Amino acid sequence: MRPKKIKDLQARSKKLMVRIMDPLEPDDPYVMIVNSGTNPYLSRVVTIKFGRDGTISARCTCQWAQHGGMGCTHVIAALSKLAARKKRALSFWLTPEEAQRQKQHLLRLSDGRTENIWITSRQPA
Repeated sequence: MRPKKIKDLQARSKKLMVRIMDPLEPDDPYVMIVNSGTNPYLSRVVTIKFGRDGTISARCTCQWAQHGGMGCTHVIAALSKLAARKKRALSFWLTPEEAQRQKQHLLRLSDGRTENIWITSRQPA
């Protein structure tokens, strides 16, 4: 299930600290430790795998993700941190129409079923 207020999550994700562990092999996923926004002593583990077709698969250890949710603040923070490494900024959208209106590079965060979150990538201002 997708979040309903993606822009709120995107704003909250900017406050989270992310530590990246690079993959050992080219096809291995990225593993990231993301601090919790609600408990300073708690961290979440996020894994991200990039498909060759621009599809992104992500998993998180938070309760939202454990109950079938996708695109939590931890995943958004992790993706944004990876993008910042390449000097890119991401925006997250619930429909492909919203994302396509941005006229930017388009990616898709997929849950492997039918739901997607659309991501645009741009050079930061």
